[in-house]
Amino acid sequence: RSISQARRTLGDGGGDGGGVLPPEPDVIFRALPSMVRFGDTTRLSWSAVNVNSCSVSGGGVVASGTSSPEGGYETNPIEAQTTFTLMCTGEGGSITKNATVNILPVWNEQ
Repeated sequence: RSISQARRTLGDGGGDGGGVLPPEPDVIFRALPSMVRFGDTTRLSWSAVNVNSCSVSGGGVVASGTSSPEGGYETNPIEAQTTFTLMCTGEGGSITKNATVNILPVWNEQ
């Protein structure tokens, strides 16, 4: 058997639908602004493809299960560096992305 024959045999999925896998999910997840003053809020936004649902958590935020593949969320007031996590699932698997928000330093001039 040649290598190309072996590839065709392995790649045919054994007769179970041609071996075509569902596409993997992909996500863009942002916190804008990513630097805020103590006590300010930020906006989380995401856009995802090949997903059925997304959930976001962190910093007191819990928006789960039914969040759409595209969305946004205004956070609670941020008082320390906070990392938000977006997890999306689809037929091709799941994907997790993080977005971190930092506190702007306060300068005291003397």
